[in-house]
Amino acid sequence: MHELSLREARAVAVSAQGLHLSTPAQDAQATLRALGCIQLDTINVVRRSHELVQLARGAPSDARRLIDDADPPVLFEYWTHAASLIPLELWPLFGFRRRHYATRGWSGPTVDPAACDHVRAVLAKRGAVIISDLGGAQGSGWERSSVHKWALEWLLATGEVACVNRRGWQRLYQLTEAAIPQDLRERDLSPAECVRTLTGAAGPGRRHGR
Repeated sequence: MHELSLREARAVAVSAQGLHLSTPAQDAQATLRALGCIQLDTINVVRRSHELVQLARGAPSDARRLIDDADPPVLFEYWTHAASLIPLELWPLFGFRRRHYATRGWSGPTVDPAACDHVRAVLAKRGAVIISDLGGAQGSGWERSSVHKWALEWLLATGEVACVNRRGWQRLYQLTEAAIPQDLRERDLSPAECVRTLTGAAGPGRRHGR
């Protein structure tokens, strides 16, 4: 077993996070792929958290555009340890979690089936919506709530709806078949394959931005 000094351990950590380059040259998409995921956080003191991840790695110019304007999209929003931006090609690896929610439910608020049907109908007609298109949500901060908000979040969790872009910092929801390429949607991996691959990606040598 090789022991690392504190200096060596720090160097490994900094390098693994992609913070060691004196003249970083990665764009926002390359940074996202290198990190594997970037946690979303709307707190805005200096810049939003996910933008700071990009800025610290030398990709300031298109960090916002990666979310708002990428065409075709290069990422999707989903749950890792928290709400995160994830490279689009990793969509199949979260199939185990989408199926888990669909079959076993979630710990979130009770979802109104009628609201889900309404959301499906609106999405089929309009193609993409933000929550304000469905009457918005009441309250403030984490307490913002409405039956349509939770219908959207439930359909996102189960994979019937996807978010690959934002509009004015609000999630832009679409039916999954309209947002996710067919080859990714049809790639069906077992739970063991999903977890094994994600675990390997999260191990030493891989990096995640927060």
